[in-house]
Formats: sequence, structure tokens, C-alpha cells
Amino acid sequence: MIYSLGFGRLTALLSVRYDIINNELYNELLPLNSAFSNKQFTHLSYRAGISYNLRPMLTIYSDISTGFIPPSTEELANNPFSYSGFNTHLVPRHQSPTRQVSKALVVI
Repeated sequence: MIYSLGFGRLTALLSVRYDIINNELYNELLPLNSAFSNKQFTHLSYRAGISYNLRPMLTIYSDISTGFIPPSTEELANNPFSYSGFNTHLVPRHQSPTRQVSKALVVI
């Protein structure tokens, strides 16, 4: 969901995102349903920023945002506790809020 609100040369931006990532694993080499694993990761991320248009082709902006990185398929499949199934002890790597201040020059 993204909200943008402009006040003349100033623009404010707010966005929110909720991720649901579901991983399922079936090992068809073993007896029926004996090697089924699933793992779900969820996270709420946000971003807020402002921009100010100094001139028609020069804008400065600043924002703060969060995010997360779910474990890769290779990390999930590397299960130190069993020969099959996911490593269910893994958790997503949450990124702390990042801040950015930049300027943008648009050349047409």
C-alpha cells in the first residue's frame, strides 16, 4: 500500500508491505508423506520519505525503510538435524531501518 501526498514542491511518501512466504518440500524418494516439510516466513516492512523539488530538474530526497531477507532454498534444504526436510530452525534476517539522503538530477 503506497500513499503519496504533495504540498507544492514538497512530497511525502509512506508505504507498508506485508510479506508471506510459504515453502513446502516433498521428498518423493521416500515413502508417502514421510518426508514432508513446510516453513512460513512473515514480515511487515515500511518506508517513509520526503522529497523537495529545488528546480524543475533537481530534487533532493530522504527516506527511511525496513525489510527482511528470508532464508534461501539452499539454506532451508541444508538440514543439520535430518537427511530430509527443511531446517526449521532458520529465521529471516531482519534489516534494521536504513536512512538515505540523496539528490536527483533529471536530464532530458
